[in-house]
Amino acid sequence: MRWWRAAPHALLEPHAGAVVCSVATVRAFRDEVPGVRLLVDTGHVASWGEDPCELLDLADHVQLRQGKPGHAQLHPDDPDGVVDFDALFARLDALEYRGKISVEYFDLPEYGWRLDDPEQWARDLVGRLRGTGPGR
Repeated sequence: MRWWRAAPHALLEPHAGAVVCSVATVRAFRDEVPGVRLLVDTGHVASWGEDPCELLDLADHVQLRQGKPGHAQLHPDDPDGVVDFDALFARLDALEYRGKISVEYFDLPEYGWRLDDPEQWARDLVGRLRGTGPGR
């Protein structure tokens, strides 16, 4: 914690398998290090089995990606995906969120995240969110 307190406005991206990997641990960490900024990755939160909407009040940056428990990235139209993007954007609107929003898919086979075309999956999610992509 000492390092985090010495780095005002550092950005934390919690993920499954890390020390900070649940809504409870994120909130506890923020209580201990009030200046830390939070990147809420919807795929990571879905991967650890919780709803990303529960952390949006703390977010400085929101990274969009479909996921489910045990899986940090699924195709946006995967029927097993649990990220409710309509609810997420409704919550951001209710919070009058003005932070950053990005889309992230990646190919990192050395970490178990193999994906042949992450750019296309990102485009598919953007299209879905705009109402023009697959699944809409």
